[in-house]
Amino acid sequence: SLHIEAVCGLNGIDGQLLESLKRFEPFGPDNPEPVFASLGLEVVGYPRRIGRDQSHLKFRVRSGNRVLEAVAWGRSSEIVNLEIGRKNHLDICYTIQRSALNAQRIQLNILDLRSTERAPAP
Repeated sequence: SLHIEAVCGLNGIDGQLLESLKRFEPFGPDNPEPVFASLGLEVVGYPRRIGRDQSHLKFRVRSGNRVLEAVAWGRSSEIVNLEIGRKNHLDICYTIQRSALNAQRIQLNILDLRSTERAPAP
């Protein structure tokens, strides 16, 4: 089970939130990193397997006009749940960080995801 700090829309995830979260560092066993959830997200673009052994999954999610990158470490088998054009959407649990490849971008580190028939969140 996961302890969720808050359920939030993607519009609330920005640089200001990341700066606020930095105040709680360092994260570790006695101070776990905050976990968030977003519901009814649409997968956009084409999910792809990444990493030397292709064991990770990278994709983008959208809620309204906001699109963010997401990485599911060690979860490349989940690609079957992210087929483009499906009527289903995603509920995700994640932590937030800056992208290792581009510090200007925000990345969601997926801890869990599930496909749902719920309409996208506003």
